[in-house]
Amino acid sequence: MTAKSGLPPYDAGIFFILQIGNGKAWPPREVSTVCAWRMTRMLAHMYGKPVREVARDIIDRAQLLEDGDHGKRQRQHNPDAAA
Repeated sequence: MTAKSGLPPYDAGIFFILQIGNGKAWPPREVSTVCAWRMTRMLAHMYGKPVREVARDIIDRAQLLEDGDHGKRQRQHNPDAAA
């Protein structure tokens, strides 16, 4: 099952949570902070997943979006590309 966007509903939920943000707690870095968000708890309940797992997915997705194709993560994995 996919949403109109073509994304699986769980991924669409993660992107929705990232879109609405949460004010000064942005970008998300702390699992405990993201676990406290109402939308995180709701998404976890909808898919029967632990809240910490959903929070970790949200944080990982936010970092991937921040890093982009030429982000810090890729430079860490490939030190030759930093030059």
